[in-house]
Amino acid sequence: EREGEERGLKEIRSEIRLGKMNVRAAIDYEKVAPVAHHKTVALINNFVIDTTEFLNKFSFLCERKLLSVSEDIHRIEVTLAVLEAKLASLPELDGVTAAEVPGVA
Repeated sequence: EREGEERGLKEIRSEIRLGKMNVRAAIDYEKVAPVAHHKTVALINNFVIDTTEFLNKFSFLCERKLLSVSEDIHRIEVTLAVLEAKLASLPELDGVTAAEVPGVA
Protein backbone atom coordinates (compact mmCIF):
# COMPACT_ATOMS: atom_id res chain seq x y z
CA GLU A 1 0.00 0.00 0.00
CA ARG A 2 2.68 2.44 1.00
CA GLU A 3 4.47 1.92 -2.28
CA GLY A 4 1.21 2.51 -4.15
CA GLU A 5 0.66 5.79 -2.30
CA GLU A 6 4.14 7.06 -3.22
CA ARG A 7 3.67 6.17 -6.86
CA GLY A 8 0.17 7.61 -6.87
CA LEU A 9 1.37 11.15 -6.17
CA LYS A 10 0.25 13.60 -8.84
CA GLU A 11 3.06 16.01 -7.99
CA ILE A 12 5.86 16.84 -10.35
CA ARG A 13 8.99 14.84 -9.56
CA SER A 14 12.46 16.16 -10.10
CA GLU A 15 15.28 13.68 -10.39
CA ILE A 16 18.84 14.16 -9.42
CA ARG A 17 21.20 11.59 -10.80
CA LEU A 18 24.16 10.73 -8.62
CA GLY A 19 26.13 8.11 -10.46
CA LYS A 20 23.84 5.09 -10.76
CA MET A 21 21.61 6.14 -7.87
CA ASN A 22 18.42 8.10 -8.57
CA VAL A 23 17.19 10.49 -5.90
CA ARG A 24 13.66 11.82 -6.34
CA ALA A 25 12.15 14.79 -4.58
CA ALA A 26 8.38 15.14 -4.78
CA ILE A 27 7.66 18.83 -5.34
CA ASP A 28 4.37 20.43 -6.23
CA TYR A 29 5.63 23.54 -8.01
CA GLU A 30 2.18 25.12 -7.90
CA LYS A 31 2.36 25.24 -4.09
CA VAL A 32 5.89 26.66 -3.94
CA ALA A 33 6.09 30.45 -3.67
CA PRO A 34 8.15 32.19 -6.35
CA VAL A 35 11.49 33.72 -5.46
CA ALA A 36 11.17 37.43 -4.80
CA HIS A 37 12.46 39.69 -7.58
CA HIS A 38 14.77 41.66 -5.30
CA LYS A 39 16.34 38.38 -4.13
CA THR A 40 16.87 37.26 -7.73
CA VAL A 41 18.42 40.63 -8.62
CA ALA A 42 20.67 40.46 -5.55
CA LEU A 43 21.85 36.96 -6.49
CA ILE A 44 22.58 37.99 -10.08
CA ASN A 45 24.41 41.13 -8.94
CA ASN A 46 26.46 39.07 -6.51
CA PHE A 47 27.34 36.61 -9.28
CA VAL A 48 28.37 39.44 -11.62
CA ILE A 49 30.52 41.07 -8.92
CA ASP A 50 32.23 37.79 -7.98
CA THR A 51 32.85 36.89 -11.61
CA THR A 52 34.23 40.36 -12.38
CA GLU A 53 36.58 40.22 -9.40
CA PHE A 54 37.79 36.78 -10.45
CA LEU A 55 38.39 37.88 -14.04
CA ASN A 56 40.23 41.03 -12.91
CA LYS A 57 42.52 39.00 -10.62
CA PHE A 58 43.08 36.41 -13.35
CA SER A 59 43.90 39.13 -15.89
CA PHE A 60 46.32 40.78 -13.47
CA LEU A 61 48.13 37.49 -12.82
CA CYS A 62 48.34 36.72 -16.55
CA GLU A 63 49.73 40.16 -17.33
CA ARG A 64 52.28 39.86 -14.52
CA LYS A 65 53.44 36.45 -15.74
CA LEU A 66 53.62 37.66 -19.36
CA LEU A 67 55.69 40.63 -18.24
CA SER A 68 58.04 38.29 -16.39
CA VAL A 69 58.42 36.07 -19.46
CA SER A 70 58.98 39.13 -21.65
CA GLU A 71 61.72 40.36 -19.30
CA ASP A 72 63.35 36.90 -19.34
CA ILE A 73 63.29 36.82 -23.15
CA HIS A 74 64.80 40.32 -23.32
CA ARG A 75 67.56 39.28 -20.88
CA ILE A 76 68.31 36.17 -22.96
CA GLU A 77 68.41 38.23 -26.18
CA VAL A 78 70.92 40.65 -24.62
CA THR A 79 73.04 37.77 -23.33
CA LEU A 80 72.95 36.11 -26.77
CA ALA A 81 73.98 39.36 -28.47
CA VAL A 82 76.94 39.71 -26.08
CA LEU A 83 77.95 36.08 -26.69
CA GLU A 84 77.70 36.51 -30.47
CA ALA A 85 79.85 39.65 -30.25
CA LYS A 86 82.47 37.78 -28.21
CA LEU A 87 82.48 34.87 -30.66
CA ALA A 88 82.72 37.25 -33.64
CA SER A 89 85.82 38.81 -32.10
CA LEU A 90 87.72 35.51 -32.24
CA PRO A 91 89.72 35.40 -35.48
CA GLU A 92 90.00 31.59 -35.47
CA LEU A 93 86.20 31.29 -35.84
CA ASP A 94 86.00 33.36 -39.05
CA GLY A 95 83.98 31.47 -41.65
CA VAL A 96 82.80 28.72 -39.25
CA THR A 97 79.09 27.89 -39.54
CA ALA A 98 76.79 25.92 -37.24
CA ALA A 99 76.72 23.02 -39.74
CA GLU A 100 80.49 22.56 -39.26
CA VAL A 101 80.30 22.39 -35.46
CA PRO A 102 79.85 18.84 -34.12
CA GLY A 103 76.62 18.27 -32.15
CA VAL A 104 74.82 21.28 -33.65
CA ALA A 105 72.03 20.56 -36.09
